[in-house]
Amino acid sequence: MIRAVPPTCVALRGFLALLRFHCDLVEADLSTFHHIDYRDRWRRDSEGIRRLTLRMIHVRVTHLPATSALSLHFSNGKSAWDLHAHLMADMVTAWTGHQYDRNGEQAHAQKQATERREKRRESARKRARAHNSRTVADDIARAKRNARGGQ
Repeated sequence: MIRAVPPTCVALRGFLALLRFHCDLVEADLSTFHHIDYRDRWRRDSEGIRRLTLRMIHVRVTHLPATSALSLHFSNGKSAWDLHAHLMADMVTAWTGHQYDRNGEQAHAQKQATERREKRRESARKRARAHNSRTVADDIARAKRNARGGQ
């Protein structure tokens, strides 16, 4: 029997991996946007209660702006569009009739996909030609043998 992993566990696992592998980015964002010292995660107050819990970090990291270090890291240095950028793109679409393509990302990706498809097709054609050439040559050789043996 296969048990499905609850989405909460997957999210928690991903969040803990984020803290493990990108703690410097998390620390920078917590410091920049929330003025929180990440080292408080291991500190306790006078009553023994943690100063910074994983939940507190998760809530703050989940709602970071598009200009945060984490966002820029995972979007290859390009911040996500804000409302103004989306409105401007809609205006360009309305005026020109063409969908606005941010930095040509989709066009470049489509071009690469088309090039890969064409390379695969061409290699398949070459294999088919080679196979057909061998088959035709074999048929000719067999016909010659049959012609000689039949005389």
